[in-house]
Amino acid sequence: MRVIALDSHWQEAYEDFLLSGETSLIYHSVGYRDFLRDMAGGEPEYLLALDQRDKICGALPLFFKKGCYGTICNSLPFFGSIGGLVGATPEARAALLGRYNRLIAEPEIATATIIENPLERRDNDDIRRDMTDYRIGQITLLPSGDRIPESLMNMFHQKTRNMVRKAEKSGVRVEIDETAYDFLERIHSETIGALGGIAKPPKFFEFVQKHFAPGRARRLYVARYEGELVAALLMLYFNQTAEYFVPVTRSDFRNLQPLSLIIHHAMVDAARDGYRVWNWGGTWQSQEGVYHFKKRWGTQDRRYTYYTRIKNRELLKLGRDEILREYPWYFVLPFASLHSQEAR
Repeated sequence: MRVIALDSHWQEAYEDFLLSGETSLIYHSVGYRDFLRDMAGGEPEYLLALDQRDKICGALPLFFKKGCYGTICNSLPFFGSIGGLVGATPEARAALLGRYNRLIAEPEIATATIIENPLERRDNDDIRRDMTDYRIGQITLLPSGDRIPESLMNMFHQKTRNMVRKAEKSGVRVEIDETAYDFLERIHSETIGALGGIAKPPKFFEFVQKHFAPGRARRLYVARYEGELVAALLMLYFNQTAEYFVPVTRSDFRNLQPLSLIIHHAMVDAARDGYRVWNWGGTWQSQEGVYHFKKRWGTQDRRYTYYTRIKNRELLKLGRDEILREYPWYFVLPFASLHSQEAR
């Protein structure tokens, strides 16, 4: 078993490898790698494990970002993008983690974090770490067959079914509209800003359109009420999984539940197109309202872990804002571990 870095010669074989299994996500893809390079900066090094016949038997995508406190390694950066080992046999896993451990042993590395794939459902005790963080992953297994809309509604909580029906009865209409990115960006910025969170910057919406083909890799669903845009949902697609990526709703129309109707339409479309998993993404344990909203869509919990190796312990003395300024879009370490009061 040997380990190489992905280059243009291996890209087609790598994509075929990802599509040959059930657990690869869009985050592992070449398209998302190129998106991350534009969006988050840094340098990618995607490790491939090859057997004696040069067949790919596993992969580990990595990004490296230099800064004044050292280099940060993520698998992967940007709002908790899933990375980790994908499709690896035991032998490939050992080879990939061996190479990873040698890479992060270099003196310039400050911290390194692997975000495990919740679809892999494997024991990751062999990943070296000094600290861990957790997210609650939630997925809905999409039905197949001739009665997909009815099957989905039967999976949902009564409150969710009522929200979908309320939007329908109110006259909300749903369609795909790839010209509505300005609306998506504006409402996203307003909503996240009102919550005190970190909004995705304007270039995010530009790079999504640059790197993901409409229809095949992305769709922008919108809801209109009396002809006016009131909600939108950006979806990404890869292999067997549909990714719930950026949802927005105008606050003055939230009572009509337009996003719920969008989600139902998008789920029906995804199931009919052969996708088998709807990935809601990760939720912090403190986000109880978000968790329960997703839970009512027939979800299964897939808790997953961030494994962080910290080498430059001076980072623990910094504040949250300083870390975010120096390493934007990268996971450096769990903020709860910082010594400074500013981090609290």
